[in-house]
Amino acid sequence: MRSLKIIMLVVVIASFASSGFTLAAEEESMGVSRGQDLDALWAKVQETCDLDVEDAVLLLESREVSLDEKGSLATTVHRVVWIGTSVGIRGYADLRIPWNTATSTLDVEILRTWREGRWWPDPVRISETAVVPTLPHALDHADDYTIMRETMLLHDGVELPCIMETAYTITTSDAPGTDGLMVMPQRDPAALTVLKVTVPAGRDAGYEMMNGAPDPVIEERPESISYTWTMYDLPGLALPLTGAAAAHEPAVVWSTWSDWAGLRDHWLAIFDEAAVPDAALADSVDVWLEDASTRWSRIGAIAEGVNRDVRSIRYPERFWQYEPRPATRTWATGYGHALDRAVLAAALLREAGYEVTPIFVGTGPVFVGEGTPRLADLGHLYLSIKGDPAGLYDPAAGTLTGQAPLIGLPIWRTDQYVDPFLGNSQWPNRLEVTLTLEPGEEGTW
Repeated sequence: MRSLKIIMLVVVIASFASSGFTLAAEEESMGVSRGQDLDALWAKVQETCDLDVEDAVLLLESREVSLDEKGSLATTVHRVVWIGTSVGIRGYADLRIPWNTATSTLDVEILRTWREGRWWPDPVRISETAVVPTLPHALDHADDYTIMRETMLLHDGVELPCIMETAYTITTSDAPGTDGLMVMPQRDPAALTVLKVTVPAGRDAGYEMMNGAPDPVIEERPESISYTWTMYDLPGLALPLTGAAAAHEPAVVWSTWSDWAGLRDHWLAIFDEAAVPDAALADSVDVWLEDASTRWSRIGAIAEGVNRDVRSIRYPERFWQYEPRPATRTWATGYGHALDRAVLAAALLREAGYEVTPIFVGTGPVFVGEGTPRLADLGHLYLSIKGDPAGLYDPAAGTLTGQAPLIGLPIWRTDQYVDPFLGNSQWPNRLEVTLTLEPGEEGTW
């Protein structure tokens, strides 16, 4: 009888030991997340990167953009990153996600940290204190804009080194289309970078690749068509970082706009509808122009009036790209971001008899992907005022100048495709410097 008990005890212990081994093995695997084998990606990072010299390395940087037939536009960001230093923590641990609550929803799907062979705080559950919506400081005294949120995504369990995974989706309703630009290399090395764009069947997306970006893999379904660009083992962006990485790094632009004219007609119709003065605004123009005797002084008086009476809100106007406030509302509230101030200034200048054209300006020496209509990387809005010489009003800064600030920059005028003023070689935008180094005394140069 005693031998039987001993045998049974051995079997039970062996069973627990076997069970414990299985659980430990499961804990030591990051598993598959949104179709990506995280363990395989981590093995690739360890094989190809010197983790002793990197602040961070991305196992995965993925962006999925999906537009459906009803105009619902979903953008999903999925990022898995190894963090090795405090610099890496500052870059990836606490994320600030801006979104417009009036037109969009934010769904945080994954927010967790891998260290010591397990996910913190939980493989699936997101900590209640890790998702914190905040009101952007720039908007706290601008009531019409307080629909904006900047949601903080805070990773729990962060210790060096660790791996952090984040996935969230912003869904916008009634989107007129989708366009964008993605530079495939990231600030830090990346094992896998993915861009996927999905549009309804019958609504093809236009796209262009620059600087070695691959062709897309195209997948057609009865209800949709998807374009997927994938790149492996990308080094970090070349240093020093520039404001126009797409000019020299692998990049993709995409758009569902049929052509530049279609984009222009849609955007201008909305802008012009908003840029209409009422009687009070017309009276203000008359008062401002009473003592202005020259063309330039009259334009300057209007610009000064906007700057004096309408506070400039320094916040990206792209969240209201197709929804500017009427000029009368911006005037009544006494504040506006760049787009709303542009609408107001255009209404006032046109009331005074001037021809005004909104223009979009990008950065860098070239306009990448010229055949793909989009506003994504044309981030600065100006008003061009026709005349000799032509005036240029910057609604964000409130400055009134000639055309010189545009020299060498890619621009798109909403009255034509290319601006001939900047489209030729008479405006050089390159400076070559030759520096000769010779050995000096005691190791100097």
